[in-house]
Amino acid sequence: MKNQRQFTVPFGKGSIEFELPSEMSGIEVVSRHVPPVSDVPEAIVAALDNPVNSPPLRDIARQGDKVCIVFTDITRANPDQLLVP
Repeated sequence: MKNQRQFTVPFGKGSIEFELPSEMSGIEVVSRHVPPVSDVPEAIVAALDNPVNSPPLRDIARQGDKVCIVFTDITRANPDQLLVP
């Protein structure tokens, strides 16, 4: 990666081009491609049963605990209708 001043980035259903002021520079970071999940409900159960660097939710949350559920914004494709329940 190299510092640059001119960028074209995804925006809405298209893209937007912009140039940073001369006193600024930036680095564009692109996500690596991963194949889509074939069975989303099964993947959700597996992730809840085996979270990364944490005990399963059932081991750390108790009845009456206050919790915060955080989801990505509309710019990320997520099956919120499956995750929230």
